[in-house]
Amino acid sequence: MEVEKFYTDTQIENIANNIQQNDNGLNLQQSDTISYVKFLSTTAAKYGMKIGLKNSLSIIPDVLSVVDFAVNEQCSVHAECAAYAPFLQAGKPVVR
Repeated sequence: MEVEKFYTDTQIENIANNIQQNDNGLNLQQSDTISYVKFLSTTAAKYGMKIGLKNSLSIIPDVLSVVDFAVNEQCSVHAECAAYAPFLQAGKPVVR
């Protein structure tokens, strides 16, 4: 069977905000968000995909080792660009 590979990466968008601020009765915490990002990273790697973090500044220190890049199109507008320095210091790209 021939399999074509179409996607090489994916991004997790606003995950810290969506999980922690969604009043769904599950009482999810930042630690749950971090665990979920690690799960997604491991799963993406199984398929040969890279994974990026988008707009989730609060968890950067905790997930930097498991994500491959970052995305924040408006970091200049919101004065958030400096928060992505750990990615650059680790040699990981930041798409702005």
